[in-house]
Amino acid sequence: MKWKYCDCTIRALSKAENTDWASAYKTLADLGLKHFMMPNDPELLFIAFSGMGYLRRTYKNTERIQLKKFAEIHKQGTFIASMPGHVVAVVNGKYYDAFDSGDFYVTSYWEQYWDKESEFQVSKHVVKKKKS
Repeated sequence: MKWKYCDCTIRALSKAENTDWASAYKTLADLGLKHFMMPNDPELLFIAFSGMGYLRRTYKNTERIQLKKFAEIHKQGTFIASMPGHVVAVVNGKYYDAFDSGDFYVTSYWEQYWDKESEFQVSKHVVKKKKS
């Protein structure tokens, strides 16, 4: 049942960007059409999320943690966690999914690093003004 809908990318983007499902779908479909890729192609996600102000980080095999632990650690911010064949939005310490994927292991994640309100780049220790 958990693979029935295959729209996890759209749901994750919708939650992370605080938009509706149709707008997230259209964003990915339009970008996919432009690059001749399916909306959930991992390569297209790299293009899409990078262009939306997300920075990708990966775990080594020995460092991977379960999604529920990832959410506990990341109490602030917006993330899109990637697991084999699945992606989930994590916003301010809570993960959002159509089923409980908390036991899945995160292989990489996208961290939102542009503060859209103030247009400042956010990192762990440094704040830089976004280049025009």
